[in-house]
Amino acid sequence: MEIDPTKIITVPFADITKLSNSPHEGEILFSIGSIWYIKTVEENNDYWVIKLNLCNDSNPQLAQLDDQLTKLDECLTNGSTYLSLGNILRALGDKPNAENFYQRMLDDTTLSYKTRGHIYYNIGTLAAEQGRYGDALKNIQKAEELIPSAAELSDRQEIDYELVYSFARIRLWQI
Repeated sequence: MEIDPTKIITVPFADITKLSNSPHEGEILFSIGSIWYIKTVEENNDYWVIKLNLCNDSNPQLAQLDDQLTKLDECLTNGSTYLSLGNILRALGDKPNAENFYQRMLDDTTLSYKTRGHIYYNIGTLAAEQGRYGDALKNIQKAEELIPSAAELSDRQEIDYELVYSFARIRLWQI
């Protein structure tokens, strides 16, 4: 394990060698929540040697991982459903499979109109991102029909924007 003394570490640690029952081992106590970066993993005479570096809060890779975990958490807000799988695939850039999971979700006859509307909205915005503006318009119009206007004003505003955007793109494409 390595700790770079030039970096500011916000997680405390202490050398407890003098307090240890085995002072020849050179023990260090790390706080719960310490995050380690795996530097290397090597096999050496039937033993695995793993070298670790202690991360600090300013590590860009740690910040990137935190962002990805936050996005994953946002994708799973509705639980583990085809909708959440579609959201994860979409966030990862796998749009065809994301749309496939959204379509599978529509096969569920127990969905509320609001949820069904959100699924059509996701399919529509995916289609718009892929330049399929006719499909986008069709699906966003279905979403508009299914999401109640008064209850979901912010959702309605997003849908209205996407409708106008898709319609404008179709008109430009036809010209």
